[in-house]
Amino acid sequence: MKPESSPHDTENLLREIDEQLQQERWLKLWQQHQKKIIGGLVALVLVVAGINAYVTHQHSARISAGETLEKILAEKTDKPEEMLEVLQAFSDQQNNQFAAHMARFHLAARQMGMGKADDAASTYKSLADAPTLPEEMKDLAAYRWLQISWQKDDFSEAEKVIQRLVDRHSALAPLAREIKAVRLHHDGKTAEAATIYQALAADDKASDQLRQRAAELARYLASQPTPASAP
Repeated sequence: MKPESSPHDTENLLREIDEQLQQERWLKLWQQHQKKIIGGLVALVLVVAGINAYVTHQHSARISAGETLEKILAEKTDKPEEMLEVLQAFSDQQNNQFAAHMARFHLAARQMGMGKADDAASTYKSLADAPTLPEEMKDLAAYRWLQISWQKDDFSEAEKVIQRLVDRHSALAPLAREIKAVRLHHDGKTAEAATIYQALAADDKASDQLRQRAAELARYLASQPTPASAP
């Protein structure tokens, strides 16, 4: 007498049949589409290889550009105007790569050292607006521009730069606010300047030197007589 199959045996049999059907299905798909599958895998390998080659090339290009910039900066010349032209040309050739930005920082510093404040301000402004520059370096360029431009008659652009640094919680925001206080004091708005100095004196994000300086200036402004109101 043939023994009855148990539910467990039936489940195993069904599982084996299902696995065989799946293997047959995959085999059929492979036979039908093996050329397309192989072609797709080859294309994927080529794409990955291309990406790796591009990254390697970019890295090598950055190193090469950095070494070239170091050589340019190491050159001693008695013709500073020519050095400005060399740095500008190098920056233009680099197509906004990191070395180009570094060249422009050096360019702006040299322009400032040669008394070309407007040119330096323009260079720093272009760096502050550069889309490929890291945000912290944009902040530095914006602050350098602010240091040069705060005395312009129209302070509205400087106000925007200061607000941008404040909104970004930049490490340079306290220094930018100090420049605003200086401008307000320069314009005769002593009370507003004193308010900013008082806030800076209590700002734990400001450096110790800045807090001390702000506290001293706040005390100084508070000791000054209030201008008499016009009749």
